Amino acid sequence: MPTIAEKILSLEDYFAIEEPMEIRHEFVNGQLTEMPGESPVASEIASNLLVILKMALKGQAFKVYTHDVKLLIEHLGNVRYPDLVVVRQEGVQKKLVTQPVLIVEVLSDGTEKTDREEKLREYLAIPTLQTYLLVSGKKMLVEAYFRGEKRWEFAFFEQPGDLIELPDLGLKFTPAEIYEAIVFEDSLAAKPGS
Repeated sequence: MPTIAEKILSLEDYFAIEEPMEIRHEFVNGQLTEMPGESPVASEIASNLLVILKMALKGQAFKVYTHDVKLLIEHLGNVRYPDLVVVRQEGVQKKLVTQPVLIVEVLSDGTEKTDREEKLREYLAIPTLQTYLLVSGKKMLVEAYFRGEKRWEFAFFEQPGDLIELPDLGLKFTPAEIYEAIVFEDSLAAKPGS
């Protein structure tokens, strides 16, 4: 008898399995992939970004969701849990969201390879996506993919005052705002008695 991991599932099978579970799974190519837990630093970084985005987009036709909301990659039928996703109001459905304009992933040892490779390819193929941010969980560094007129453009921001502009959302913020009050794990490990 095949196990859940060996059987190719339909999207409906995925929802039936995922709904009652406490552990989150992404749905990729008909397979379930368990999501690793999030570190306190990654959670803080995502929370800082959530506050920035919620305040800036208040009253607009966008919704901001955290890592507990499923994002359907419609052209593939895959379901991901991005750390943050901004969608237009019409992209909100009963069990998931679609049509993202901004996706943010906070990088960790357990997710960095997937975020930089598989998710990068999947996300940049979404027609509505305008920006994909990869935010380091180890140091002040934001890598950004912006949709240009003919191709994707890449930039990185590592100085506290660097200005990250998202014109499609009318947003401007800095790495200093994203990393406000963040103490990196390496700094914690270096402290005596910790």
